Amino acid sequence: MAHSLITFSDRSCLMPDADVLLVAHITRDVASRFQLTHEPTANVRALLDGWRTLLDSYGAGAIDLGFDAHIRNQDDRAALIDVFDAAQTFVRSSGPALSGTYLNGLLNAPGILSFTNDYPVNLVLHAFESIKGLIVNGTREPS
Repeated sequence: MAHSLITFSDRSCLMPDADVLLVAHITRDVASRFQLTHEPTANVRALLDGWRTLLDSYGAGAIDLGFDAHIRNQDDRAALIDVFDAAQTFVRSSGPALSGTYLNGLLNAPGILSFTNDYPVNLVLHAFESIKGLIVNGTREPS
């Protein structure tokens, strides 16, 4: 699978598209099903809603998570980190692997990405840490 350059502020990381899609869809799922420590800001809710259609216009190596357009201040940054933390807690609670059945149902992307086996939790957590690191470590104050 292709790799996309994920950016926020002055930071970027090159990640496999599968990992980016997993982070986005697991985060949306957790935000919709579980009680979060803090209510997401309107900008973070808009960001998560936008991720619902990532696969509608999927182009290999061209995923844009929209961080710069939606994470505009420290409240947005903190709210997104809170959602990522909740998603990571969910992933950790899944044992050593996330069910391929769960992931296929979540992504619903046959022909683009499907899981014939369970997917190791450590790989998903690494993807979360890479993306979360962009938000935590971006040095330019969002406008």
